[in-house]
Parts: sequence; structure tokens; C-alpha cells
Amino acid sequence: MKPAENILLTAAREIGVQEGKGKHTKYGEFTGYDGQPWCMSFVQWVYHEAGADLPVMTASCGELLRWYQRNDPDCITREPVPGCIVIFDWPKTAYDTDHTGLFVSRTATTVTTIDGNTSGLSDANGGFVQQKTRRLSYAHPIYIIPRELEETDMETRYNTIKEISDGAPWATETV
Repeated sequence: MKPAENILLTAAREIGVQEGKGKHTKYGEFTGYDGQPWCMSFVQWVYHEAGADLPVMTASCGELLRWYQRNDPDCITREPVPGCIVIFDWPKTAYDTDHTGLFVSRTATTVTTIDGNTSGLSDANGGFVQQKTRRLSYAHPIYIIPRELEETDMETRYNTIKEISDGAPWATETV
């Protein structure tokens, strides 16, 4: 399974999860920021569960974006890929990094994500894991494509006929 598929499958399994009393979540426990707004903790947890830990552990979408701006700016893009991290900037707020989620798809006018700490009533602090579709003109998204989403070379080299027989039995007859 490709890394992006694994990330989105992991995130999709969490849809419907609700925070507990005092904003308690397993996502906040994972990052060490339980009881705090947990949209980035959800993203961190999903990447970890999918076997693709992010380069910095944080519960702040602004801190993660700043880390990439300083250390790996080529990962920040306007052209998203499934499973990448979306940082949202809502209009008329004091912050330029209001919320985060995982990119699913985009049309000419909308972006669809799977987010933690959202709901039908609040885009950025709602207490649920949900799949949401938002107008691009409202969301002002920035996309981060972590190196963990890059395709890896899956080519396997064999040195002996026995290794071919054991590792790729379908090729033994051809060899």
C-alpha cells in the first residue's frame, strides 16, 4: 500500500471519534498535549499510526508549518497530493494557521479533508473527527507534502537463483 493510501485509510477509520471530557483524546495523549485543541495532534497520530512519523512532534499547526519553512521549504506547495497536510487560514482571525487536516481531494472551488477537532458548528474547534468539504475562497489552504509521502523505490535485487525462488517464485521459470 502506498504511504498516502495508508495515511488516508488510517484517518478514515477515525471518522466519528469524539473528544472526551476536558478535550481528552488519544491524539492529545500521543503528542503530550491532551486537553488542548487537537487538530495537529490528530495529524501527528495518523502519520505515526501509518508508519510515517513527522519530523517534529508538535500540537501546533503553526509550529509545524514554520519547521517546514525553515528546514524543508520544498515540501510546501499549492499543488496537494492525497494524504498531505493542509494548514487552513480562516479569514478575519488573528492567526494565519488556524486549523489543519489531511488532504483527500479538491475541485476548482472546494477542498475536502479529514480533520480532528472539528464539527458542523465549528471548523477549528468542534470535538470530532470528520471529513469536511470547504470552499477554497474561505479556507485559504497551504499544503505540506512530507517526505514520507514521496514514492520509494520498491525494486528488489536478487543475487542467486535460490533468492529468486524464495522471494519471487513467479519469476523462477523465466530465469
